[in-house]
Amino acid sequence: MVRTRIKYKSIAFFTAVAAAIAVLSLVPELPQPNVSFHWMDKLEHLAAYGLFGASLFNALPEGKLKGRVITVLAVSLIFGGTIEVLQQFTGRSPEIFDLLADFIGAAAGVFIYIFIFKSAKT
Repeated sequence: MVRTRIKYKSIAFFTAVAAAIAVLSLVPELPQPNVSFHWMDKLEHLAAYGLFGASLFNALPEGKLKGRVITVLAVSLIFGGTIEVLQQFTGRSPEIFDLLADFIGAAAGVFIYIFIFKSAKT
């Protein structure tokens, strides 16, 4: 029987990241800073879901790399899609490009996390 170590701190951090994303995504439109450009909101999605993906990957039990990556991408897509659907009930508009930015951000977060920790081990 293989015992897996439960990563309580990693799970707590991931939960906090997911909760922050949900709250910030579902409150009525937040004021935007004056320093902005056309795709600023997509950059925010990339950054938030990059942290989401990396923290979820870290919180998952050790196992096959491919399975963990697929799990993170699937959870990110489901979470991001759910947020986009729920936004229509909070006075915000769902956008398919937001979901795409979420997915790309989560993938980038996982791969950056893997690269950093593989480099640190060598």
